[in-house]
Amino acid sequence: MDRPYTYVWRFEVAAESLAEFERHYGPDGSWAQLFRRAPGYIGTLLLKDRANAGRYLTVDRWHSESAFAHFCDTYGDAYEALDRECEGLTLAEDLVGDFKRMNGPAVDKPHAPATERNRDAIALVLREHLADRQRVLEIGSGSGQHAVFFARQFPHLTWQTSDRLEYLSGISGWLKDAALPNTPAALQLDVNGTWPSSQFDAVFSANTLHIMSWPEVVSMFGGLRQVLGPDATLIIYGPFNYNGKFTSDSNRQFDLSLRAEARSAAFVTLKRSMRWHRRSECIFWLTSRCRPTIDVCVAAWGHGGSGDVART
Repeated sequence: MDRPYTYVWRFEVAAESLAEFERHYGPDGSWAQLFRRAPGYIGTLLLKDRANAGRYLTVDRWHSESAFAHFCDTYGDAYEALDRECEGLTLAEDLVGDFKRMNGPAVDKPHAPATERNRDAIALVLREHLADRQRVLEIGSGSGQHAVFFARQFPHLTWQTSDRLEYLSGISGWLKDAALPNTPAALQLDVNGTWPSSQFDAVFSANTLHIMSWPEVVSMFGGLRQVLGPDATLIIYGPFNYNGKFTSDSNRQFDLSLRAEARSAAFVTLKRSMRWHRRSECIFWLTSRCRPTIDVCVAAWGHGGSGDVART
């Protein structure tokens, strides 16, 4: 089995660029956000020299060397574009080396810092809308951190994680360590493939729609018909537009970067009510602002009504 793979870069940064450099190269910066789109990314550590304020090390960790190679093959153009954007921030940079762990566990748990910042705000919305639910399917569980946190917060729920095959080992690591009674083993789920045969009275998904292609968004909403019963609840967290308008300049720039990859759906526009066109399932959206530019969108899955779902 491949062991965790790590590579280390050293940077010299001008004094006037320190804040901008840290914003891009930190554990939840632009580089980490790009890496996180690929399976097998564990996390980034940013180290600053105590004796020299302009000297930094970045430590990027992956489940395996093959996972990093897959990222390079899939996101090479986006990598080069971000590298050009950041090249003016550094005076010098060089690769210290790439390393394999020779002992310890073969698989590290992935870590997504953003989940620790947004989980409390999301939990307030979940507490209100999942109080009378029993079985939740999480689509795109990612690292598994949200699942562990929410399952512990809401012990009355059975929280079913799911994701593509390459993410399951990381999710399983978090579930195993937490050892909660209401988190069954993660399911393999690709929105373009076979969906679970079980029924759920709620679905939750965080930061997924904007990194899917538009056909995948269509497939996801089509698949929801197979797993959601009548009067179910659908909760989606992420960046949305309202009637085609961005909620911040940063979201506008993020949307442009997604479109440049030609792989993502970019932001979805929300209207007061939305109809999924293949059949007449309607979802009536109630938006809950949990951060200034990020929303949790709660939908009642039923029949009747009117409206549109549209990409912008």
